[in-house]
Amino acid sequence: MSVHHDWSGLTAPDTFRYPSIRVQARGDFACFTRPELVSERVSYPVMTPTAAVGLLSATLWKPQFRWVIERIEVLAKVSWTTMRRNESETAITRDHLARGYLDVDNAVQQRMTTMLRDVHYRIHANVWVHPDAVEQDPAKWRAQFTRRVERGQSFRQPFLGMREFHADVTPADDTKPITWNEDLGVMLHSINYNEQTGAETYDWFDAKIVNGVLDIPRAGLMAEAGKAGV
Repeated sequence: MSVHHDWSGLTAPDTFRYPSIRVQARGDFACFTRPELVSERVSYPVMTPTAAVGLLSATLWKPQFRWVIERIEVLAKVSWTTMRRNESETAITRDHLARGYLDVDNAVQQRMTTMLRDVHYRIHANVWVHPDAVEQDPAKWRAQFTRRVERGQSFRQPFLGMREFHADVTPADDTKPITWNEDLGVMLHSINYNEQTGAETYDWFDAKIVNGVLDIPRAGLMAEAGKAGV
């Protein structure tokens, strides 16, 4: 029986049956690219909810549920660095696949990346089960995720925004968040995929760091406006 579910039009619940799962992620480098800046890569100063979803999904992903990020705690001082590197100016297309290669000499361009270094976060997340899933109790997936983190297992290498920036994902400890208060403005909240067209749509939220903690609303600004009929 297929376990595919349509998530379009669904909103995560306000409360969950179980408390948040907590894990920590750290790495030498990270880049959570601001999507509005296209000529050069510039990172947000903190991990985004979408990056956190990707990191948790690298450890455990099932089509019956989605990760809902509730809070991100910053455990290391925000430090910046830059790097210039060669990148492809085009995505891989069907034509490239048919030819069997990408002409690197004609597709490479240099881009500057402004990124973070020596990052350390604690992520609070919950398991949101699709309402049509056969198994509605997320207990087994929570337990499976916890075991995988404790054993250092993952389906693919967890990363911090960019695939080459590998992350160490470990059980949470009692490290305190840093002293940091700042209004970060509008930040990427979520990316939704249209399975029929393959198109992406983005949602945003007003991000504020309070005592080193970024709280994530259940829905982004666009979703909230839609519910209000704006």
